[in-house]
This record gives sequence, structure tokens and C-alpha cells, in this order.
Amino acid sequence: MANIEWRILRQLINLEIFVVMKFIQRLFIAVGLMGICSNVANADGNPRYDGNDSAYVAMYDFITCEYWDNDDLTPYGDDFIPDTVHIKLTDEFRCFVMPVETKINSHYGWRWNRPHKGLDLHLETGDPVKAAFDGVVRYAQYNNGGYGNLVIIRHYNGLETYYAHLSKIDVLPNAIIKAGEVLGEGGCSGSRCTGPHLHFETRYKDRPFNPQEIIAFEQGCLSSESIMLTKSNFVIGKSNSSSTTFNSKSAKSKANLKYSYKIKNGDTLLAIALRNKTSVKTLCKLNKLKPDATLKIGRVLRLR
Repeated sequence: MANIEWRILRQLINLEIFVVMKFIQRLFIAVGLMGICSNVANADGNPRYDGNDSAYVAMYDFITCEYWDNDDLTPYGDDFIPDTVHIKLTDEFRCFVMPVETKINSHYGWRWNRPHKGLDLHLETGDPVKAAFDGVVRYAQYNNGGYGNLVIIRHYNGLETYYAHLSKIDVLPNAIIKAGEVLGEGGCSGSRCTGPHLHFETRYKDRPFNPQEIIAFEQGCLSSESIMLTKSNFVIGKSNSSSTTFNSKSAKSKANLKYSYKIKNGDTLLAIALRNKTSVKTLCKLNKLKPDATLKIGRVLRLR
């Protein structure tokens, strides 16, 4: 009888020790996670990645805990925007990579009687499109609102970047992404696309602002390591018409090029007229020429 009681007592003691050990183990894990989470944010409140995988996982949770939605384009709704927002863009652990090394086709601002909320960057169909910063893919699917194949990445500083009109998407929602990682291939998907290009946006809590506020596209680098945004940065007024001016001048110059002709050796007014489906009379009238005038090689004639 005594042996049975001792065996039961020993089992109870072992069980208590096991419970205590599990408690201690969980306590150490909790303390470790608190240490990680305490290192997730910089002094300015922006999250950061300190180089180890456990911190990366903690930061993933940090990013996806607020207004996270893989199907809603703008999940923040009417969430409050403070008067000023200080955003750190890079540090010793985070870098920036140009989405595409190219020129700007169309700027941010008012265009075609509606706001253009990003930049159109030139590319050819199939060109790789890269993530600008580290982050997590929030949205990666076809969008019927005009964006076509669209990838949205939420970054550790609270920003989101949009990559639209892709011909192919190579990432999945909720994937952890590092700066420079290929998201897909450029193209011309979506109802608002008129030719291959990357529509690139920068947003804070669904509010777009000019990507040129943070990126010097001609130099292919960031303008600075941090930025201070105010409410005025999120207003796209009709006075912000630099893109309209740019586009109208571009369209006009293309039209002039299309309806002009540079005289070559051996050309005659009749040959030029026949080649460009016009008449000698029209050419003479537009260019103040006589039908028997001597043509100067290199002169540009108006055709329309």
C-alpha cells in the first residue's frame, strides 16, 4: 500500500515539475517576444528590421495587424490623418530600389479633368518591376477599377506603394518582400492603360501623394532618408497642373512631328504631296511656297 502511495506521490511531483517548467519556458518566450517587439520601432515610432528573422516575423505581425485586407483597395476608409507625419524611409537595415530604371512619361497631378494619383513610368511589356522598399504584399490581383494587374505593398514605415498595369504578377498576398525583389512584369493591363508603362503610386493610409516628394527619378535614388508630410501633400488640386502642361506639350510636339515632313535630296512638291496624301496647293498655302519654288534640303514642311 505504501509503495502505491509513493508512486502516486512521485507522479504528482513530476507533474508539478512539468507544469512549472512549461510555465518558465513560456515566460522566457514571452520575455523574448517583448524584447523583439520593443526593437520593432525606432525612436520616431516607425518600425524597423534589425537583421534577424525573429524580428522580421514580429514586424510582419506589426504591419498586418491594422486595416489589413487582401481584397479591398483602400481599407483605411476615413481613418484620421495627423497634421504632420514623419516617415523614415531607409536606415542601416532597410534600403531603396528603383521599381524600374526609366523616365517619367506622365506626372502626378490633374490630368484629363481628373486627378492622376501617381506617376507613369516608361517600360516595355515583360520588363521586370521591383519592390521599392521592404514590406508585405497586401494586394496582388486583377483590379477592375482601371489598374489592371495590381500589386500593393505595405511597408514598415506605414507607406504603401502601388504597381499597376502589370502583364504578370509573380507574388502572392501576405508574402514578405524585400526591396529589389521582382513583383511581376510590366505591361498594359486594365481599362485605363493606353500603352505599356508602370503606374506607380505612394500612399499613406490610402491617401496618395506625389512619389517625387521622396524619389529623385532622374538620379535613381531617394531624395532623403526621411520625409515630413503635411495634409497639403495629400491634396490634388487643379492648380497642380504640371502633368497637364507636360502632357499637352508632349502631345502637341508628337502631333507636329506626325504632320510635318523634312525635305530630302530629290524631293519635289508633287512627290511629297502624293506620299503624304495631300496636294501641292495645300503645301504651298501652309508653307508660303510657289508651285515652282526650289526646295531646300533639310527644311521642314507642314502637311496639315
